[in-house]
Amino acid sequence: MRQNTITDMRLARLIAAGPLVTVPGGYPISGNGFPALTVTSPDDAREKIGLLIDQGADLIKIALESWPVLSAEEVSAIVETAHKRGVPVSAHATKITYSPPVCRILTCS
Repeated sequence: MRQNTITDMRLARLIAAGPLVTVPGGYPISGNGFPALTVTSPDDAREKIGLLIDQGADLIKIALESWPVLSAEEVSAIVETAHKRGVPVSAHATKITYSPPVCRILTCS
């Protein structure tokens, strides 16, 4: 049904992002206990992002909040994997204190 209604501008559109992607102990897990998808390496990120997309995610949302945080290599793997499948990536980041490599990946990929 969703595919049949997505182009009808009279109807509401739902964009599914799935869980925030983070590292073990990272936001939103620490302090909040919210569910999240944790990745432990670039290869793990590629595999898990592929699964999220296979399960219907329209958007991948990564957490770049507090510490620990995804590495530049993990972020790059997430962005590359999603973009190869035509899926955008957004970030939950309320502070501009992240490494320049991560900022470049998010703005240029």
